[in-house]
Amino acid sequence: MPRLRQSIPCVLASVVCAAERVLVTGNPVIDALYEALDSDAPPPAFLHEVDDAARLVLVTTHRRESFGDPLRRICRAVRAITETHDAVHVVLPVHPNPAVSSTVHAELDDAPRVRFVEPLSYPELARTLDRAHFVLSDSGGIQEEAPALGKPVLVLRDVTERTEGIDAGTVRLVGTRATDIVGAARELLLDDGACTAMSQAVNPYGDGRASARIAHALLEASDASVVEPARPTVAATLGRSAQARANHWPDGDSSLGEDLVVS
Repeated sequence: MPRLRQSIPCVLASVVCAAERVLVTGNPVIDALYEALDSDAPPPAFLHEVDDAARLVLVTTHRRESFGDPLRRICRAVRAITETHDAVHVVLPVHPNPAVSSTVHAELDDAPRVRFVEPLSYPELARTLDRAHFVLSDSGGIQEEAPALGKPVLVLRDVTERTEGIDAGTVRLVGTRATDIVGAARELLLDDGACTAMSQAVNPYGDGRASARIAHALLEASDASVVEPARPTVAATLGRSAQARANHWPDGDSSLGEDLVVS
């Protein structure tokens, strides 16, 4: 069982309330991710320019602690990856902060198959994540979102507050040393077993039904009339591996696997 589902009730029980009064619902951001994929928003135009056989790598880096030498090392790792793997195409949304944009352009303007794009809207981010082979990121949220789509995340930080993903095997902490980043990326590009192990690990942050669980619990507490129908449809644009994870998020009782309708 993922660490998230064990630790939260224990922690809350020690400071707030009894463990049996804690319901682990998952993060509603996964609900939003699936809804974004199911929306009518078109995919970003740059995705149409990437060959179907290409290994798309999404790179996001903008944290203040990455400014300066860490960001330069990250960029040099990205260059090394594209220079040694012809099938790799990188999409890099460039943060407008000059501390980021100036370094990124100085290091990568002439790197092969690196596409700079403006910061993405959420539907655009969802579509890009869904197309990616894996993600290089110092972001916190992507550590939760990408695994919901079966995308391994190599975390470009020395520490992360989201240790549940590491425990579950959906993310890997690689730091900002170029050699470590390149080595981890090379493994995901050349070792199908390593990539599959991360992509098929169960995302500990949710399955897309957190909002239903929250509403269900609140309505039950208020004695509202609740009817539990069949499972909701997961966004049709999701790959089969993501659908499988959405339907098999570990739960402790049957109510965690159902959507709801209020009558």
